[in-house]
Amino acid sequence: MTWRSHILSTRVTGTLRWLARFIGTVTALLVAAFWLTESRFIALRVSISDALQMVCILITLIGFLIAWRHEMLGGLAMLFGMGSFYLLEWRLKGAPPVGLLFKTAVFTGGLFLLIWIHEKASARHLPQHFFDGKK
Repeated sequence: MTWRSHILSTRVTGTLRWLARFIGTVTALLVAAFWLTESRFIALRVSISDALQMVCILITLIGFLIAWRHEMLGGLAMLFGMGSFYLLEWRLKGAPPVGLLFKTAVFTGGLFLLIWIHEKASARHLPQHFFDGKK
């Protein structure tokens, strides 16, 4: 029986990891630029719902920082933060938020989770028939 150690090569996994880090960094910088330019005007008139949405985005950004070392924990935090943000936005406005920035944060969190899942699956050294569908 042939044993297969990786579903994807380690080169592909490393490329996906750096892609997720790059996309997450660009997203974090865009959010930081928005907050730095707009926050001085809205800091005094923030409603409770806006503050909750800011907390959700902050959880997402913290999750991104965690994901640099721990893909599972950071990816889950990113998805939790964005999921909470989407639920709040839907509850307040009756529609999910539009914009590429929110979708890239969800994509990045999911990509970190996929990398973690792949590494856990490849660490088990699954047999070849698992991948071929044969017994």
